[in-house]
Amino acid sequence: MPIYDLGYRAWRGRHASDVGRFWVIASSGVRVVSRNTWVRRVLLAAWLPTFGLAAVIFGYERLLENRSVALTPSEVRSSVFGALSDELQDGDVVREALMNEDLQAGRHQMWSWLLCTFLRAPQAVMATLVIGMIAPPLIARDVRTRAFLIYFSKPIGRVEYVVGKLLIVGAYLVFITTVPALGCYLFGVALSSDLSVLADTWDLPIRIVLASLVFIIPSASVALMFSSLTSESRFAAFAWFAFWGLGFIAWNVTYGVLSQEARRAVYAPPVSQHSPQELQRKVQEAVERGLIDPSEVMEAPLQPPPGVPLTAEQRNTLETRMRDYEELLRRVELLGFDDHDRRQREAQLAHAQRKIAHHPMSLVSMYDTLVRLQRWVFGLEKQWSELLPSMTVTVLITLFAWFVLLRKVAAPLRI
Repeated sequence: MPIYDLGYRAWRGRHASDVGRFWVIASSGVRVVSRNTWVRRVLLAAWLPTFGLAAVIFGYERLLENRSVALTPSEVRSSVFGALSDELQDGDVVREALMNEDLQAGRHQMWSWLLCTFLRAPQAVMATLVIGMIAPPLIARDVRTRAFLIYFSKPIGRVEYVVGKLLIVGAYLVFITTVPALGCYLFGVALSSDLSVLADTWDLPIRIVLASLVFIIPSASVALMFSSLTSESRFAAFAWFAFWGLGFIAWNVTYGVLSQEARRAVYAPPVSQHSPQELQRKVQEAVERGLIDPSEVMEAPLQPPPGVPLTAEQRNTLETRMRDYEELLRRVELLGFDDHDRRQREAQLAHAQRKIAHHPMSLVSMYDTLVRLQRWVFGLEKQWSELLPSMTVTVLITLFAWFVLLRKVAAPLRI
């Protein structure tokens, strides 16, 4: 009868480094998530804006080709980029880049703005969906199935466990943000007329990576925090979308209202610029030409009888009526601003919108807070007084998320 040696036998395989223990969790998690058909579809859809960015970079480089001077204001307004800047919240950055006398600095500023806009465009929808699909089950499922007993029976600590889960989310976010942005940068360099573009934009790949990390680390940490608070992944997913979406909606509604008030204040000229007789005459002409419906014109005259004192309420009513007449005339293009006045008002509106964008209410939106930090990474935000609140809120939220994560991950071991 044979006798088998059941004593201790030394491990003859390769010992992995203690530093990379979290990679086992990350790599296995990436493989599991990749089997989800919907995740693969969202990842492919997130690459569609890449073609648009590549086309815009190509058009911008063709615009600069054979030019030794910056664009004039009239050329900017007549170009596609000028028309695009009128519809954008930060369109003044585009105009400033096109009219920059230093062509190298203007190119760097324009490319920075394009890449920053690209990074925040897929993040607005695609990255939110990807995080909401991937992150909620990562820890909630381990809590429900008691997988902690397997994880922590190995030489894996809480930090390695959380870092491994964070890398699962980060890997997919890098695939839909960092990799396409770097690809568009290389595409723009390849299609440029000369290699001087490398000297002008050599730092942008580094900025792309840093801007991606600014978004990935806080958002993934918050999503994993929600996942650690429950054993049901659907509750964690609801908490993530509520936290991200409600803040985004609340701030954008507020921004829209404040921007509309600023636009009315900037483009409403003082009543003293036009006499009541002139306004009434122009309105009557517009009615006779069929440009204004007579029902929109008030029967009461704009000018009160001479020598009759007006009360404060009557004066306010008269001023309001005159403003209404001015809006009617401006609508049918019988009353407008000259080019100089229009440029001044556009500059005033851009300044007012920049101030509104840094309103304290914007901090309720995690998305807009992170976008502001990304703009700082690309050199588009330069005032520390306006950047410090966003940086402080982001750091505090991230630290709080990690505190909760480490506490909740260790909680099952104390039961």
